Amino acid sequence: MSEDTMKKIGAWAFIGGVVLSLLVGIGAGFSNMAADTMGTMAIALAVLGLLVGALNITDKETDSFVIAAIGLNVGAIALANLGKWLVGNPSTVSFGAGITQAFTVFGIFVAGAVLIPALRSVYKLSKDE
Repeated sequence: MSEDTMKKIGAWAFIGGVVLSLLVGIGAGFSNMAADTMGTMAIALAVLGLLVGALNITDKETDSFVIAAIGLNVGAIALANLGKWLVGNPSTVSFGAGITQAFTVFGIFVAGAVLIPALRSVYKLSKDE
């Protein structure tokens, strides 16, 4: 596959992963989804994130991407905690649970996406030259 095709696949995988993670999270929050189903979906989104990180991020973009991913994950954690203060108990089916689950699952997707670029960056820093 050409590099341009890989970039397009990676870009669509990123957009799809963001949308899918938010939809899965909201669906889980409003439907009281079983833990094993939620775990399977979380693993699938983490794998999709790994593909995004592997296909979409070049060596030149690694540092910026890792910094942006850290910011996204910090924001996702903060917004996931917002669910506690919204209507209802976050552990039950409610709007608060939907928000909590949506941003938790989004954080899992972003963590998967940043893993390979971060490892690449650590490797570059640690190798002898």
